[in-house]
Amino acid sequence: MKRKSEEKFNKKKEKKVTKESLRAEIKAKREKLLAEEVKEKSRLIKEKLFSLPEFKSAHTVAFYADLKESKEVETGEMIKESLEMGKRVLIPITDLIGKKLVFSEIRKLEDLSPGTFDILEPIPELRKILPYEAIRLIVVPGVAFDLHGHRIGYGLGFYDRCLSKLTRYVTKIGLAFELQIVDKLPREDHDIKLNKVITEERIIER
Repeated sequence: MKRKSEEKFNKKKEKKVTKESLRAEIKAKREKLLAEEVKEKSRLIKEKLFSLPEFKSAHTVAFYADLKESKEVETGEMIKESLEMGKRVLIPITDLIGKKLVFSEIRKLEDLSPGTFDILEPIPELRKILPYEAIRLIVVPGVAFDLHGHRIGYGLGFYDRCLSKLTRYVTKIGLAFELQIVDKLPREDHDIKLNKVITEERIIER
């Protein structure tokens, strides 16, 4: 019985893992989370993020606005508290024509409204666009992350292009639920590593 179990396990390991299959698998797992689980896990992740010396010292932080339907790590409270701490908070705007992210400063959560892909973005008339050079720490979403700082996004490459343009002095942090972590992701040479990935259970450093 033991030998059969081992053979079955080894066959599973031999299956080629692709970015597409991982996206589907992890999105399905995340979809099963209850709303209260997402809220509590996000709170624990926020506490870990705010405890980091890099976060405490960063005067300009770029956050993503979470998409509720996708059950991403929630960033609303992080944004609100960062503003209360006096930090300059930037939120991305998806430029479909330029195929890039641009970042606008916001003063309060109410400065956001649904934009591209129904993701919250700064209201057009309130936008104050800042260059990438202004960012000191960036909080990055994703579908899957591994133990080496690699990530898989949603497949459109907006964050990949953004991360490739940031200097090495910018702290890059991924936020994820523990169920989004795998040992090793399939990757390409141009992939940019994150400095840290934070889950509700741990801080993964590369």
